[in-house]
Amino acid sequence: MHTILGIDPGYDRCGFAILIKKSSTSPFEVLDFGVITTDKNDIFQDRLCNLAQDISELLQQYSPTILAIEKMFWGQNVNNAIRVAEARGVIEFLCRKSGCEIIEYSPTEIKSKIVGHGQAEKFQLQTILKMRLGLNTIPQPDDAADALAIALLASDEI
Repeated sequence: MHTILGIDPGYDRCGFAILIKKSSTSPFEVLDFGVITTDKNDIFQDRLCNLAQDISELLQQYSPTILAIEKMFWGQNVNNAIRVAEARGVIEFLCRKSGCEIIEYSPTEIKSKIVGHGQAEKFQLQTILKMRLGLNTIPQPDDAADALAIALLASDEI
C-alpha cells in the first residue's frame, strides 16, 4: 500500500493532495486535498516555519510513503523562484526525513500524461481530475488541483 503526498510547491500558496493506492491493480482513494497558505504580513522565514508546521502535520496524520512534487518552473521573477525553491527544499527535507521516496514531475509532463498534451489549460486538467478521481465538483483552487494531478500521476506509475 502506498500513500502519496502530491505537492504543488509555494510559500504563499502550497497545493497538497493525499491519495492512497492499495496495490498496483487497485484504484486509488482521495483522502484529502487543499491549499496551505501563509500570512503575507509575516517575514519570509516565519512563513517557511508555518509551511513546515503544516507539512509536518500532514506527514503525521497520513504517513505518506511517496512525495510527488512539481519540478521548479523558472519564470521571469527570479526572487519569487528562489523563494519557491526554498519552500520546496523545506518540504523535501521534511518528507525525506520521514522516509518518503521523492518523485518529481515537470508541469508539461504532468499535463501531458494526465490530459494528453503538455499545453493543456487548467480547466481541462481539472475536468479530467474530476472524472478520474470521482469527485463531485471540479477541484479548486488551481494549486490543489495541480497537487491532485501530481499525486494521480505518481499513483499511475506505482
